[in-house]
Amino acid sequence: MTAIDKEPIPQMPFEQRATSWALSLFDALESPAQTRQRKIAAVSATLVTIVVWVVHLIYPEIFNTLIQQDDWAKLFLGFLLAPPFVAAFAIGSFIYRQGIEPAKHESGPMSGYFYQESSNKRWKLLIAAGIIAAVNFLLMLITAAE
Repeated sequence: MTAIDKEPIPQMPFEQRATSWALSLFDALESPAQTRQRKIAAVSATLVTIVVWVVHLIYPEIFNTLIQQDDWAKLFLGFLLAPPFVAAFAIGSFIYRQGIEPAKHESGPMSGYFYQESSNKRWKLLIAAGIIAAVNFLLMLITAAE
């Protein structure tokens, strides 16, 4: 064995792994080649959102308890934002499709146009999905009010 074989492989910090995982999920949800996975993600996230709402409307005190606690319960509230965000992002990716072939790298005055349009489309989807998740959360706050 050489010295290279004995050295441990450095592990990525949790934040970097979580960021990498989240970006790969966005890429998968946005990829035109993975239509089946996007359909599954959209339907699953929509069903989870419906289940969360049914539980919330039956037991609104659970939401109030999570709002009033100052420990790990706040993290769980973040998970309530994920299903409507994923559903909106996946459905938005169906509405605003990307081309399967990436734009060729051309020179000239229009060379960056397609890249910029793709980037703008992604930001618009992220913002719209975030707004939908925030409205969902706000409606949960309103319906949980005593």
